[in-house]
Amino acid sequence: MLYKKDLTPIIGQEDKTMTFKTELRDLINRHSLENNSNTPDFMLAAYLNRCLDNFNITLRDRDLWHTDPLGERETETSALKN
Repeated sequence: MLYKKDLTPIIGQEDKTMTFKTELRDLINRHSLENNSNTPDFMLAAYLNRCLDNFNITLRDRDLWHTDPLGERETETSALKN
C-alpha cells in the first residue's frame, strides 16, 4: 500500500495494491518461483509487498532524518539507532 509521509494510506490505492499483489502472485506462479522455497505464491507475493512497504517507510524516515539532523522527531526506525 502507498502511504503519505504521515503514514496515512493514499485514498484509492487499495484497489491498485490488491491488483499489484494479484499480478505479483500470478507472475511468481507463472515462473514457478515458489518451487525453490516450497512457499505458496501468495505468501511470497505478500512478503515482497511488505518489503516494498517497509522500504517506503525507511525512505520517509530518511527524509525526516535529513531535515531533522538532531533527531528531535521520532520515526519508526529511530529506535534502532545507537
